[in-house]
Amino acid sequence: ILWRGSPDPRAVARHVVHERGWMIYLAVLAVGVVVSSAGSHSFADVLKLLVPPLGMMLVAWWSIRLYARQIATTTEYIITSRRFVLRAGVAFPIVINVPLRLIDEAGLRVFGDGTGEVQLRLSDRVKLAYIALWPHVESFRYLGNPRPKLRGLTDPKRVGGVLSGAIAAD
Repeated sequence: ILWRGSPDPRAVARHVVHERGWMIYLAVLAVGVVVSSAGSHSFADVLKLLVPPLGMMLVAWWSIRLYARQIATTTEYIITSRRFVLRAGVAFPIVINVPLRLIDEAGLRVFGDGTGEVQLRLSDRVKLAYIALWPHVESFRYLGNPRPKLRGLTDPKRVGGVLSGAIAAD
């Protein structure tokens, strides 16, 4: 085993589940409630009307964080000298085991917060189901030949280096 790790829950919430996008969407809904009722209701009534959207925002934020934590705690990425192993699954656990010789290409993406992901392009001989890999897959791209991703990495450059070294050595 050359490297073993799990995603960071905050990185999963931000970059996989898109926490900010959901919060912006719900904030726009709350602003819509205020704008649509501001002229015909008193200030106290408008505040009362804001309670449900703000409650939805709180529940949504909590749910996103909980789901991201579940993804992170049930996922393990393992890089050995001969293969890449993905153990994942909140509801249905799976294990994907890919020999390094079947990885054609690996790409690195680093986000502004220092977290990142490593995307793998597998040989055409490897057939994986998109739904089995989700959320550890390139979103809505390459549906016919999904590309697994190591997501939510706190040190993506080091992981990418370990993986590329292992692929070169194999």
